[in-house]
Amino acid sequence: MYLNSNVEIDLGATIAHETRHAYEDETGTRIMGDDLNNKTLREQNACAVENNYREEMGLDQRETYYFTENTYVSVPHWDDSTDGWSLYDQSWDFYQ
Repeated sequence: MYLNSNVEIDLGATIAHETRHAYEDETGTRIMGDDLNNKTLREQNACAVENNYREEMGLDQRETYYFTENTYVSVPHWDDSTDGWSLYDQSWDFYQ
C-alpha cells in the first residue's frame, strides 16, 4: 500500500508512472527545478498517467502523492464519463 493510503501498489501502474517521467526526460519537457511547486507538477503529470492505467485495469486510483509523511499533494483522477482527468473537481491537463 502507498503511504497513508488504501491503494495497492501495482507494478504496471508504477511502470506507467515512471514512463511519464522518462517521456518528459526524453522529449525535453521535464519541468525543471527542485522546489516543491515544480516537484508537484512533475508528480501530478506522472500520477495522471498512472491513474489512467489504474482506471483501465479496474484498480483504485491514487488520490495523493507523498513526498514525505507530512508533505503530500492531490493528484488528477481519470474519469471515463468525461474521457479526461480532473483535479479539485475541475478539468485538468498536463502542465508543460
